[in-house]
Amino acid sequence: MKRALPFFVLLFAIASLGGDCEGDVVRDPTFRDWCGDSLCAWRLDAGHIRKAATWHPEDFGVEFLDTPTRISQPSDTSSHCLLFTTVADVDASAQASIIADFDDDGTNDVTLPIAATTWHKVEVLISAPKAYSGVRFTIEKAGSGHAVLAEMRIQTSDKCAGDGPKLHDLPLGATCAADDECGSHSCEAAPTSVCSECGPTLACAGGAACTRHRSDMLGLPLQCGAGRGLGAAGAPCLDGTDCASGTCDGARVRAKFRGDAQDFAACDLGAAQLPPDCAEVVADAGRCR
Repeated sequence: MKRALPFFVLLFAIASLGGDCEGDVVRDPTFRDWCGDSLCAWRLDAGHIRKAATWHPEDFGVEFLDTPTRISQPSDTSSHCLLFTTVADVDASAQASIIADFDDDGTNDVTLPIAATTWHKVEVLISAPKAYSGVRFTIEKAGSGHAVLAEMRIQTSDKCAGDGPKLHDLPLGATCAADDECGSHSCEAAPTSVCSECGPTLACAGGAACTRHRSDMLGLPLQCGAGRGLGAAGAPCLDGTDCASGTCDGARVRAKFRGDAQDFAACDLGAAQLPPDCAEVVADAGRCR
């Protein structure tokens, strides 16, 4: 399991970084695109929302109604510096925050409180990890107070000073920047660097071959005896053929992150011919049953 570490954060109130920022890395940052009672670009994960007037009666945003209420959206950005700009009417008792889950693996890596304010612009700048594959952004209201958002922009920036924190204990297949970020202590290029079971400086136990399932899927990690049925119960795996039991629970191999988790193409390691989308993949390890 990936460990969440503190991020370097700079906070600016009613500030502007102007030309130092590039385009939004999320869709519909001003909450204007509604599909019936739901936002089209943001997924409702908990509670209820509704369209609400903001600083101007004809300018609409989103109101968070329940405790808790959460909406989220994945992004395929890989920027190492991100600027969050919020315009909101939020009570302190709303306990509102923006959460970033780098690699979209279910671990909340950073939580930034949304300041109690009435339609003032607040900017927060963070340094992200050196290597990650996509990120899921979640906006949450955890308290009972009033919370209406007119804007939540997330943009790339060049203003971050120094590197963000390193991640640790990353699982098989996770994007990495160095060996010590991986639980296996092996970060190997594939062609992007991913955590592997073995590598040039880490041999497999028992003389098993250090291989990938197939060479025509860029992004697969090196494994000890990939597809040879050597994995005992609980061993990391990408496919049932990795396991002595023949069953690998929870693994998925999918086309490279394209900005919407619902649009991932599932990639079959055993397919005789790969769909075009599966030439470059992201692999999430499971466990042998």
